[in-house]
Formats: sequence, C-alpha cells, structure tokens
Amino acid sequence: MRAEDREGLLGVFGDPRVMASFGVPPFAAAELDRWIERNLEHQRTYGYGLFTLILRADGAVIGDCGLEHIDLGPELGYDLRFDQRGRGLATEAATAVRDFAFGVLDHRDW
Repeated sequence: MRAEDREGLLGVFGDPRVMASFGVPPFAAAELDRWIERNLEHQRTYGYGLFTLILRADGAVIGDCGLEHIDLGPELGYDLRFDQRGRGLATEAATAVRDFAFGVLDHRDW
C-alpha cells in the first residue's frame, strides 16, 4: 500500500455498501488519509501490512488484503470494491497473502 493509492481506495471505503459491514459511514478523503497513514505506520512497525489490490486487466484499485497485527496476533483480512465481489478475487488475494506469511515472512507459528 502506498499513499498514492488514495483515490482508488476511496472508491472502496467511500462506498456505503462496503462500509455497512463495519457499521460506520463511508470514509471521506481526510478519514481515508488517516486510515492509509495508520496502515503505513503498521507496515513500518511490524514489517507487514495491507497490500493494495489492483486489477490486472486495467490497473484499477479494487481493494486491499494483507496481515494486520491485532491483540491476538496477526490477522488476515481484506476489503473489496463492491462491484468486484463474487469473482474469487478475495480468495486469490488471501491465498497469496497466506503464502507470503508462511513463505517470505516464515511465520509458521501463527
């Protein structure tokens, strides 16, 4: 994830249908900026975090997927643009993140 992903991620987190699962209103630009900065700080602190999901066909940002450190340890999570759901993309991304966690990061004790 990079700060430059902001506009594309606003299409995810600015959508009330996506944010309904969190029980919060859609993000405005300033809220998304804070959210991105929190995720970038997480990456600096733990060495892992959320990846921006980019559609190969056209380079569009369609969500995020990655590892976040929570009180119980690392958690694999994702958020996907509403119009991209039901295509297996979240499963593909989560599988890649799982392989990254166990392979590259060598976190077999999770």
